[in-house]
Amino acid sequence: MRIALTGGAGFIGSHITNSLVQDGHEVSIVDYKMFSTGEHYPMGIKTFYHMDFADLDFEGKYWDIIIHCAAQTDVNFSVVNPIEDATQNIMKSLGMLEKMVKHKIPKIIFLSTGGALYGEARDIPSTEDTDTLPESPYGISKLSLEHYLRFYQKVKGLKVSILRLANVYGPRNKKGVISIFKENAKNNEPLLVYGGEQTRDYIHVSDVVEAVKLMFEHEGTYNVGTGKEVSVLELAQKISPNKDLIKIMDSKKGEVSRSCLSSAKLRKLGWSPKISLEEGMLL
Repeated sequence: MRIALTGGAGFIGSHITNSLVQDGHEVSIVDYKMFSTGEHYPMGIKTFYHMDFADLDFEGKYWDIIIHCAAQTDVNFSVVNPIEDATQNIMKSLGMLEKMVKHKIPKIIFLSTGGALYGEARDIPSTEDTDTLPESPYGISKLSLEHYLRFYQKVKGLKVSILRLANVYGPRNKKGVISIFKENAKNNEPLLVYGGEQTRDYIHVSDVVEAVKLMFEHEGTYNVGTGKEVSVLELAQKISPNKDLIKIMDSKKGEVSRSCLSSAKLRKLGWSPKISLEEGMLL
């Protein structure tokens, strides 16, 4: 298939890109960033559009699927800069959807968020039917785009798959808490735990890649998580043998206290997480 990835040079996008190239798909990337390290640049990429996805001219281009990974993903940034967050995550994406309809590109796979979307969830693990009560502009912008996607699906005929991701970790993720904790522990530097008792559901990026590829044949909204809660303090204790390095800080504004996703709906399609947290932290 002919596939384009927005944000294809980023953490999750680069893993999807590698896998799709290995599978023999014709892959194009749209990203204002270059690949962070040369060793994971897939030589089989058809085209690299080195630009913001909002600036891409669709004239004369066609893909079977666009995988939309590009986003402003920092919750704290969104709290301080809600307008910029909405510009990046809603307005630019709407412009792309209009281009897709105009140029008859039939399908989009959107990488949304789980924890930031459900807020202080009524159900733990949260299902796709759990009330969506985002507490940060980041979560609000992701949910808003989901609603717009359903409009484009119903009114304009776009095929839509939405994946609500848990906390994704793995190689090349420089900003994730697991990567930061591992790096700090290696350098004998403090592991700053904000709050500590809040829980998260950690899913390895390779399991996310498999969920994305499964969406080639399916539409709808699916959670992608393990269904297991791990506190941030427990995570730090797993990573650092020196407990004196673990420093408890005040919680950050806009972050939820518990986040854990049920992937029962996705599992019915044959998907299941293959990498445990203990195994994944060693990769």
